[in-house]
Amino acid sequence: MKATSALYKSLLADKNHATEIKAVIAGREYGQDRIASCCVTGGLFAESGWSIGGAVARELQLKLAPLGDIPRMGEIRLYLRLTLGGRASEWLPAGVFYIDTRAEEAVSHMLTLHGYDAMLKAEAVWLDPTQDAGEWPMAMRTAVNRIAARIGVEVDPRTSILPYTVEYPNDYTMREALGFIAAAHGGNFIITDAGRLLLHTTAALPAETNFLVESETGGAILLGEVRLLV
Repeated sequence: MKATSALYKSLLADKNHATEIKAVIAGREYGQDRIASCCVTGGLFAESGWSIGGAVARELQLKLAPLGDIPRMGEIRLYLRLTLGGRASEWLPAGVFYIDTRAEEAVSHMLTLHGYDAMLKAEAVWLDPTQDAGEWPMAMRTAVNRIAARIGVEVDPRTSILPYTVEYPNDYTMREALGFIAAAHGGNFIITDAGRLLLHTTAALPAETNFLVESETGGAILLGEVRLLV
């Protein structure tokens, strides 16, 4: 979970708050005044619903007025904050994506960018004799570290890997290998909003996610003074 300020929590509890976004692309900052629309899809589970053993890439669709040239396969760092009545929270990371396709409107010159997070890079075949030589079976922790290095991300420090091993991968992709490791731990791998590789297990879900909450405010549903469990 993200560490947030008291102001952020206060604004989040007020249903009248607004969400402001910004994107940083090739060193240039695009504020709300330059962004026409933004949509992020994907995440912890595949489209089929609740499952374990996944390693799903998130997708970004971003429409903006460009400030200059945007490089091919450029990095997009997305941020968000909450605002209400002149108050604004801190900016929080909301994902790191890499441009896949782009489309420019002929008249307005608005640019629509489509991209994925770093998990898509894990679709490549894992075994590279120049990088993955060593003893097999390989410790899962070693495998995760090597795959993270191959796709250019850090392993989130919250990731806890048990002393299990993974067999020789043959022609498996890195994403398939991550899925196998995730299944062995009862969880899924994701790329966090900060751009790190995280093993998210069902056992690691915070206790508050077991409680029933109101759909609008997220506040607890009480029976007297007792919080109701799901």
